[in-house]
Amino acid sequence: MSDEVVSYLLGSKDGLYLDCTFGAGGHSRQLLSKISSQSKLIGLDIDSVAVEMGKKLEQEDDRFSMVRLNFARLSDYQKENNLPKARGIIFDLGTSMMQLRDPSRGFSYLEDAHLDMRMDQTSKTTAADILNYGSRMQLKDIFRKYGDIHNSDRLINLISDHRKKYSCIETTLEFRDLIEEAHKKLDPVRLRKEISRTFQAIRIAVNDEIKSFEMAMNSLHEVLEVGGVACIITFHSGEEDVLKTWKSKYCDHIEIRDYSKNMVNKFRFVSNGYIVPTEKEIAENRSSRSSKLWVFQKVRD
Repeated sequence: MSDEVVSYLLGSKDGLYLDCTFGAGGHSRQLLSKISSQSKLIGLDIDSVAVEMGKKLEQEDDRFSMVRLNFARLSDYQKENNLPKARGIIFDLGTSMMQLRDPSRGFSYLEDAHLDMRMDQTSKTTAADILNYGSRMQLKDIFRKYGDIHNSDRLINLISDHRKKYSCIETTLEFRDLIEEAHKKLDPVRLRKEISRTFQAIRIAVNDEIKSFEMAMNSLHEVLEVGGVACIITFHSGEEDVLKTWKSKYCDHIEIRDYSKNMVNKFRFVSNGYIVPTEKEIAENRSSRSSKLWVFQKVRD
């Protein structure tokens, strides 16, 4: 949904723009093609491959800078570097196609690889660590919260049995085989969905994605200028829950209650509901089918 993101972000003013999930640089490149020569764009990512791609873009366009940073620390970074408040901010959550298409990263269940799933290759905990050393309750909680899987007992039993028999689960296909065994009565379409949700749950846990997003959203009012716009693309109910909690705090107060300072809305919900991809977009990129674009504008400090 790059076209929609750019159209919402662009205003009449020059300013600072932040792409908090640079990835392969799709949003950044499109934004650079539209913003003025006086504007600046900073790309953020924790993935070393993405950072390397961003550094190449720095050489192509002096309006762009690339920073290796978890967006949870966005507010701190802004203060430490005396940056102005941003005119526009992008969050495109979840994994990038670049990560999914690299078998060695262990994000995909389609090819055999070590169970890694780390977005930040310098962090210690991998997917294999969680599956091999997590308790039954920890795994149940991960599958429920991050995969919307409410009946994971059979899968957890199979994981436990595999750990006892073979010591550990090491590869993506080993994990996929266990999921398939746990759901062998499902038809192929529902089975693929179950595998995808289960891999997603472990990935979110490995990267502590929900906590990072929550921290970023709770500092958004400090980072964005009045009139500035935030475009947020979600893929999962856990991300939506964070967004809805934030929205209830900063957007949803009835304006008649403005006499109470704590009840004043700092943002307005520009899109009046989330935006979904077109059929053409989904046909070109199947992974976009579950995406939702939310647009907010800051209206006061």
